[in-house]
Amino acid sequence: MKLVRLSSAILFYVARALALGYLAILAYLLASVALRLPSFQLLDKKRFVIYYPFTQTRFLLGSQYTAAYLTEMVLVLGVYGAFFWLLGQVFHTFKQPKLFTQAGIGRLRAFCLFNLVVPGLMLGLMQLLATGEDFPLGLVFMFHTVIGVFAFFIMSIFQQGVHLQNEQDLII
Repeated sequence: MKLVRLSSAILFYVARALALGYLAILAYLLASVALRLPSFQLLDKKRFVIYYPFTQTRFLLGSQYTAAYLTEMVLVLGVYGAFFWLLGQVFHTFKQPKLFTQAGIGRLRAFCLFNLVVPGLMLGLMQLLATGEDFPLGLVFMFHTVIGVFAFFIMSIFQQGVHLQNEQDLII
């Protein structure tokens, strides 16, 4: 069990770093476009580039400068920021001394629902936006559905564990 706690602790920090990275990129994208910062530049053929702060090194390159394309970028960055944040919460559950808790079930439920609901909504919205990007949306949807189903199974195991733990506490 020590190995699980150690691995979970490491993965918690990795997931948190990824979440904060995605959310920081999202904030930088929004600030650069909305405020027309010097890091933002329009290119020919309705394309755009966002440079690393205080440099002329390209950071993000947009193939279209349209509301639909920017919405797609914002959604993808925001959804994956949230995904990694919730994944970090799941790893946080596994590094706790007491494994089967209501808080752990809540974290697993949030992760499960996110993976079962949000990708479907994203798929529908991306179809409406139809920016023409070559993005394997169906594959991403299936990937998240599988993760959501596994999270549901783990959540069910945790619910049973809490139930058994409560029964044992009553007996003692």
